[in-house]
Amino acid sequence: MLTTGLIKDKYFTTKLILTFCSSPHKPLIEFSRYFFFSQYVHLNQRSDDDPFLWNAIIKSFSHGHDPKSAFDVFCLMLENGVYVDKYSCSLVLKGCASIGLLREGMQIHCLMKKLGIGSDVFLENCLICFYWRCGCVGCARQMFDRMLKRDCVSFNSMINGYVKFGMVALAHELFDSMPMEDRNSISWNTMISGYVQSLDGFLVALELFGKMPKKDVVSWNLIIGGCVKRGKMEDAYDMFRKMPVKDGVSWANMIYGYGEIGKVDVARSFFDEMPERDVIACNVMLTGYVQHGYCTEALQLFQYMQSGLGLLPDSATLSIVLSAIAQLGYMDDGVAIHHYIEEQRLCLGGKLGAALIDMYAKCGSIENAMLVFESIEYKDVDHWNAVIGGLAIHGLGEMAFELFMDMESLLVKPDDITFIGVLSACGHAGLLKEDPIVKKENPPFWKTSLNTIQWQSVLSINTAMKMAEYGIDLALIVCIQFLILTVPFFSLVMKINWQEIVLWFISTVPMASLHDTTNIVSQFCLVASSVSQTQA
Repeated sequence: MLTTGLIKDKYFTTKLILTFCSSPHKPLIEFSRYFFFSQYVHLNQRSDDDPFLWNAIIKSFSHGHDPKSAFDVFCLMLENGVYVDKYSCSLVLKGCASIGLLREGMQIHCLMKKLGIGSDVFLENCLICFYWRCGCVGCARQMFDRMLKRDCVSFNSMINGYVKFGMVALAHELFDSMPMEDRNSISWNTMISGYVQSLDGFLVALELFGKMPKKDVVSWNLIIGGCVKRGKMEDAYDMFRKMPVKDGVSWANMIYGYGEIGKVDVARSFFDEMPERDVIACNVMLTGYVQHGYCTEALQLFQYMQSGLGLLPDSATLSIVLSAIAQLGYMDDGVAIHHYIEEQRLCLGGKLGAALIDMYAKCGSIENAMLVFESIEYKDVDHWNAVIGGLAIHGLGEMAFELFMDMESLLVKPDDITFIGVLSACGHAGLLKEDPIVKKENPPFWKTSLNTIQWQSVLSINTAMKMAEYGIDLALIVCIQFLILTVPFFSLVMKINWQEIVLWFISTVPMASLHDTTNIVSQFCLVASSVSQTQA
């Protein structure tokens, strides 16, 4: 095109930009954008260009990794005097919605009103989706209520929004007001999904499923998934048997359900009967094996997955397999997986990196675990938890605590597992000394401590029970969390005797216990003699 001069032909340049713009290869997309801006963008000049090419460029941004630039190109489009059509607005709204640019999206809403295209049903539906994505429930409802004409997309967008925000009752109310001719499979499935996800709505989901005129594979899978979630495998099997057409999700649901309740042999029989086994089904089966300690069988399935089925493992597969290897202590297999990850250039972000760190730590190589941890550029809480837990296993409590402080300084938010790891590491290293007042064998103290933790909302009861399994005194848990959450103490923690901290805490901070038989709340300090009682 350069040598023949066709590069100056508008028809050919348009085709070139459109072709490269929709390419899956990033360099071609970048070239199309560069070529477009050099040929078509003329600031401070009026243009009669058709918006078609501009829309293609906006789409490349809004559907790509830089949605903010979609808004910037839209602004350039206005500055160049190019006519804005409804597709321009819909594409830029999608970009704004994906990253929560509420103010910019509202500006586009105002522009649509000004241009006289704000009452277009297609654009109004786009605005409803935009407001939902930005979390503006009231604006979305206001937009819906002001529509002169609504279609099935309008209703479905609102119902889906309510369901995602947990407002199932409002979704059902809107569903009931929806004209029968507008109800389609999406409407029914969204409602069923909402009730399946709710704690006490499964019976309503079954009722809706029974009333559904034309059930599709998604409807059946939702109900089967609901049965599986509640451990009702007999009902799930009955639904599965009646299902006219089954897909991969249907089979995976059954494999997962039986795996969850420990019937891995039944889960494996479903896996073997599956007509077309994919990576997802393999991952579900592997998870069932590893969860219940069948790690050798998991490794055998992993080998069969590659050699027998010809499937390539993904990051989730490798994470599960690394967990099995960690439990078995097969270091050589773990190293082989690590080499495979490096060959495939897989990202160590998320669960995969955490599983690799955990594997090395549990197989006895804390040095390699630390090397993997340090090689990860963007560390999340899972990576920190894995390395802190690994250091705990090896009795390196001070190092674990230092890492925890680094984590805090980098503003990585710790979770329950983080605290368990830190406390376990300190316990293994002898940094926590049991106080004679606080005895693990003292049942009243445990009950009081559990009530204290629940009463003061310091930790969830599940976390408390997890920590109890580690044999850690709950007074220490409360004490250390109190110190961790109190910034001025950060610089003092490593310098103060832990026993003194515990004694100070339990003698200073009032605790509370609710007596089941009398409904009386007692407030007290563990080393104080006075107790105040209040009627609950």
